[in-house]
Amino acid sequence: MAEYNHYHPMYAADIRSLLSGGSDDQLPMDEEMMSWPEWRAYRAHPARIRKPVDPTSIRRVENAIFRKWWQDQPDLVPKDSRGESPESFSSGGSECDAEDEVECTVSGSDMADVPTEYSVSGIRRHEMPVIGTYVHKTILPGFHYKVRVLNTKRFLFGGRTLRLQEVGRGYGKRITFQGEKLNKNSNYFWSDSHPNGFGFSIVAVNTNDEYTLCSMDGRPIGKVHVGSVPLPQREITSEVVNGKVVKRILVTMTCTVQYEEERHGFRSVLQDEDFVVTGIALVEKEKGSRQAHLKTIEDITLPIIGRCFFSN
Repeated sequence: MAEYNHYHPMYAADIRSLLSGGSDDQLPMDEEMMSWPEWRAYRAHPARIRKPVDPTSIRRVENAIFRKWWQDQPDLVPKDSRGESPESFSSGGSECDAEDEVECTVSGSDMADVPTEYSVSGIRRHEMPVIGTYVHKTILPGFHYKVRVLNTKRFLFGGRTLRLQEVGRGYGKRITFQGEKLNKNSNYFWSDSHPNGFGFSIVAVNTNDEYTLCSMDGRPIGKVHVGSVPLPQREITSEVVNGKVVKRILVTMTCTVQYEEERHGFRSVLQDEDFVVTGIALVEKEKGSRQAHLKTIEDITLPIIGRCFFSN
């Protein structure tokens, strides 16, 4: 409670009252907060009626107040080297036309979560939505994502690809990504921070990645350097196998292939070549691990070599 007394002196008495057994009906909610879909769902939720001051309810109110305060503090928004907010410029990476944007309806009841329903617009076909209380079920900690504010070209965190650390629980979920410093992390936001919502793009392959080129029998035959990733990467499947999360992601990249010496000791007669290739990246997160790792990129066909795969 000390941190909330410091950040919110005007609300400190109300929070103390709530913690000491008061009712959340006593909180001074303004019209904007009362209009939130997640607040209406909270008011109707059976858990609130049974235990209106249980720890979950208290934490929800604390988060709502802290979030409102945080959004009003421009000095807390991370800046890039130019002193600009990360939401003020795009990533400079893969862009899509507006024609690729679609509309959809999502509901937390599909995942046994808060039963709020949202109409999402401006979501691109490779993105997964986050809006209000809703976080798409395949957005998982340990994997890397870019985050875009829907219906805009603005990306959070300067358009950087970051590893997702945690998705909080409750109504307004705090979403935390890896930070630059261990003792201070400003790379976070709440699922209901923006009325448009957010689009999460998974990233498996990055520019300057290097892999081993392998024949289908697993024999290393060259090195691969990724020059660029011109198209968005799209998650195809996400499943849990023996406690391990396995995602398959469609990727297209330009790469340079450097062939190695053959088994007889002579240099390969094949010349180094540049290709544009499309394949399926296999990304896995072991049970208990905090970070996912790319294992292979499969379903690749190269001229002369034929079918092959990249190994990490």
